[in-house]
Amino acid sequence: METTKEAANLLKVAAIKGGEGMEAPAFTMAVRVGQAGLNDGTETVLRMVKEDGAAEAAPDPDQTQVVRTSANTVLATLSESFALGATAWRAEMNHLQYRMGELRDHKGFNNGVWARVFQGKDEYGSQNVENDYFGFQAGYDHKLEGTNVILGGAVSYSQGESTFETGDGDSWSLAFTAYGTWLAENGMFIDGTLKYGMLSTDLDMRAQNGADWVRDTASYDTNAMSVSVEAGWRLPVTSLTYVEPQVEVMYGHVRAADYTWAGYDVTAEGTDAFVGRAGFQAGMILPENTGSLYFRASVLNDFRGESDTTFRYGDAKRTVSQDLGGSWYELGLGGNWNVADDTYLYADFQYADGGEIDTPWRWSVGVRHAF
Repeated sequence: METTKEAANLLKVAAIKGGEGMEAPAFTMAVRVGQAGLNDGTETVLRMVKEDGAAEAAPDPDQTQVVRTSANTVLATLSESFALGATAWRAEMNHLQYRMGELRDHKGFNNGVWARVFQGKDEYGSQNVENDYFGFQAGYDHKLEGTNVILGGAVSYSQGESTFETGDGDSWSLAFTAYGTWLAENGMFIDGTLKYGMLSTDLDMRAQNGADWVRDTASYDTNAMSVSVEAGWRLPVTSLTYVEPQVEVMYGHVRAADYTWAGYDVTAEGTDAFVGRAGFQAGMILPENTGSLYFRASVLNDFRGESDTTFRYGDAKRTVSQDLGGSWYELGLGGNWNVADDTYLYADFQYADGGEIDTPWRWSVGVRHAF
């Protein structure tokens, strides 16, 4: 074991310097060896024994053990940063309420243009990776004559600033979405989206490599796609209140990316997400149909969610995995306000917890004009 050999050599020097005059034939010492290359940092405990007639004590290999391992911060940070970027794409499941507000509460369901701004924060990983982002989305939709179906398209752009234990980063994304929505007279709806985007990330990081500290930057670009289907059914409780069960499924894929950092060759493997969501929305209609207020809650599960990053340094190779699957929950509050016969405003605030990624806050505010 390379770490033990290095520790033994260090202890050998320590024994030569400090062993003279020692009465005890054996003693225990701990040596900390920092991360180097693809290796983690370690703390090794060695039992030093001075044999009869020996000039110095030497480690007993049968009583040498690694008592603590600290994750390689280079590997952990780079793999967690890519994983968080992939889940930011997953988080944009783009369900109808979040994207366009509540069409059914508006006086008139017709062709329209809309725009919204959004902002949020995500937190993940042992390196305390945090990503704050801000973006906007705008779209146009057309109602098919004689039907309750609208077809539309949207473009979105967002920028993010991330921080972690050893540095920081910047990112941006540009995405295009095609969508279709069917609203039935009995309160049922089906909404589907198809989305394609480009993602770009820049990192600036400082980390230990052996006895040295190195600082370098890295940049990479990749593409992503997703498809989602959502369905719900608004059930009246009273003339002014309702409850709406909802279900949604989404599949997303972020393509692989290759880059280098301080002599490390990095391949962030392609990442898949297959997310199911089940929840409800409960709301009330404001007097004279001037808008609505609602509360929503959902449980989500990603049945995939694995993110692998492969590192090469010299002749060595190592793959680090991040498991982003599993379940979490979302809570939201929002509302619609009809400011004119053909225009309404909408807002939504969301909180998510319980999974690998925490979203302490995310908000969206938009406007839609029908014609």
